[in-house]
Amino acid sequence: MRVLAERANDFSGSTDLHQTVVVKESHTYRHDLESFFYVFTGMCIRYGYEDVGETSGSRRSTAKKTRMRPISTSRLRGWYTGTYAEIARNKLRDMDKNGFEDIVAEFAPQFENQKQLARELRSALFLIRDGAIFIGTFRDNDIMYDGMIDALSRAVERLRKEEQVLT
Repeated sequence: MRVLAERANDFSGSTDLHQTVVVKESHTYRHDLESFFYVFTGMCIRYGYEDVGETSGSRRSTAKKTRMRPISTSRLRGWYTGTYAEIARNKLRDMDKNGFEDIVAEFAPQFENQKQLARELRSALFLIRDGAIFIGTFRDNDIMYDGMIDALSRAVERLRKEEQVLT
């Protein structure tokens, strides 16, 4: 594993969305899949909280207002702050099975039903190889793409079943 690069122009994407391992190599499909995964995970943690209305003088509205969780109160702060090498190390630690359970524990109530999808996406991206998390790129991109697509397909099916129960 090479965690190299000291300058921002060695990366694709923003600090919080870039891949776990920062290397001076060309951009691959893995980087895109990881970015999708980090955006999905971050949204499930930071969004999906509701306040009931706003206080306007002595009257209180009953309209619901969505609010965002501050990053400073989340484990995700380690994905946003520090050097690129520290951010990569934090993300890798959080992708371990035990570390990831701490991440999904932070999902907003509105996204509680997406925890299983998050676990399945993590498993598709961070396979165990020789006893450690594999963070390389397979020559056969179907290995990761198929895992991601299968996880998303199962999530759609779960949502359909939930919807049928509600109707």
